[in-house]
Amino acid sequence: MTYILRDSFTGISTGSGLSSTVTKTMMTFTPSETYTLVRIGVWIGINPYPNDTPGGIYSVSGGLPDTLLESFTMTVTSFVSPGQETFTLLDSPLVLSSGIQYAIVFDYAGSAITTKLYGHRDFISDPYPGGKWMRFRTDTGWEDIFGSGDMNMYFKTYSEYSLSPTPSHEATGIVLFPTLSWVVD
Repeated sequence: MTYILRDSFTGISTGSGLSSTVTKTMMTFTPSETYTLVRIGVWIGINPYPNDTPGGIYSVSGGLPDTLLESFTMTVTSFVSPGQETFTLLDSPLVLSSGIQYAIVFDYAGSAITTKLYGHRDFISDPYPGGKWMRFRTDTGWEDIFGSGDMNMYFKTYSEYSLSPTPSHEATGIVLFPTLSWVVD
């Protein structure tokens, strides 16, 4: 299957490790167009590894995750490398609407794993104005990762692309393939 990149933030300048009081992290994002989400990617490290990290795509209310729309499990194979881009497929495709905010949420509650997600922190401007990276602490609730500055988690969202059915000529049924031609002088 071929995947089409739809929305992303790929800035990297820092990693955020999770303390024992952090049970969730999330990145809100706003689709630039309506599409069916099938795959996501993040830069994530996990210890011990390999290990599975549960997550989901949520609707957003007041800038915070509200209702689980679709779940996923991301299998992470390393901890130390910030360049480890990891991908997963959603359990079922999910239609996202243009201009509506959603959240990618990772949930570590009850887990013995240590996780580090990678992203970007900027005190001057918001490099991804369509969302924000936050963490959930059992003692304080949802909060900014470092308390100040605009934090954005590295993420990519994808839809699926397929040439199925293959286009064919209406009268003959012969499969049509795109061709290029040119004249050389």
